[in-house]
Amino acid sequence: MIIASDQMRRQFIISSPDSCTLEYIYNDLWPKLGFLPVDPENPGITLIAEFMLNELILKHSESLENLNLIRLKELFTNDFENDA
Repeated sequence: MIIASDQMRRQFIISSPDSCTLEYIYNDLWPKLGFLPVDPENPGITLIAEFMLNELILKHSESLENLNLIRLKELFTNDFENDA
């Protein structure tokens, strides 16, 4: 995954709050990760990645008003810290 190999994008995820609103995801996090606006030359990859990360966030959240980002942050932290 492109995000996993990009230190700056991983840092955006790691430095995100543990919980947030849907507004934060769409107005702050996704644009920093390059999901929004969608790249017209490669929209499929962006949409698939965004869908998978949305599913991960929603699976571990109680509501759209209180989204849990802890599992997302763990996913992008643990794999690379162990490789170093």
